[in-house]
Amino acid sequence: MKTGCLAQPVFSMLSTSMLKHRDGFTVVELLVTIVVSGVIISAIFALFMTIQGTQRSAILMSSATRAGEAKIESLRNLTYTSLPLGETDFTSELPSNLRGAKGTLIVTDKEAGIRRVDITITYKDSSKERRVELSSLIGRLGIGQ
Repeated sequence: MKTGCLAQPVFSMLSTSMLKHRDGFTVVELLVTIVVSGVIISAIFALFMTIQGTQRSAILMSSATRAGEAKIESLRNLTYTSLPLGETDFTSELPSNLRGAKGTLIVTDKEAGIRRVDITITYKDSSKERRVELSSLIGRLGIGQ
């Protein structure tokens, strides 16, 4: 019987000793880790969405700018006298990725032998309306003359 009495306290001491020095995480530690990870992941997702929106806006602005520059270059290839004075709509020449786009071209006489070309392209970027404005002067003599 003495051995039985001794075995009981030894087992009892071992189990409390094992409970005090267990390896692993508590439920509270796991919950805190999950919450912190969720906050970090949501911040990264928000950053990704912002970058994606900015990139889309930059692509649309670049496309509108290139379309305006191409129109100005096509006008530079015309003779001075064939430049159409007044306002002209060139919406049909704009790229298809510009939603709700409208392009206007205004040619005015700046002074003798020089005409001013003003191009305005408006388009929709998400729910906002954006505008690109370009201007150029075209002379009677042209480039290199």
